Amino acid sequence: MKLKFKIITILSAFLLVSCFTTQSTSKQVKEQEFKEMMDSWVGSSKKELLMSWGSAESVTSDGDNGEIITFNVLKRAYLGELGYVTVNHKYMFYINPQKKVYHWNYSRNGRQGY
Repeated sequence: MKLKFKIITILSAFLLVSCFTTQSTSKQVKEQEFKEMMDSWVGSSKKELLMSWGSAESVTSDGDNGEIITFNVLKRAYLGELGYVTVNHKYMFYINPQKKVYHWNYSRNGRQGY
């Protein structure tokens, strides 16, 4: 009986650890894929960026004769008793004077409610 309990305890611990490891690895893979996707825009032309992303939310100066093109993507989900949650994904692409992407930045802000 004691041996059976030990085996069940060890197996349970192993399964629990492997679940957390899989979640962590999955998140790391998604973050790496996102970074690679955003990095793939570096060197692209401003025209290619706008043709793919559409109209920008704003275009401002980068302070060095270039531009910062910003796109906002709102995503909304209904979470039952919690109500609606809205997340604003902000993508910023830095364009040099030769009209090429040289840097990017991403942030997100969430809020609950309508």
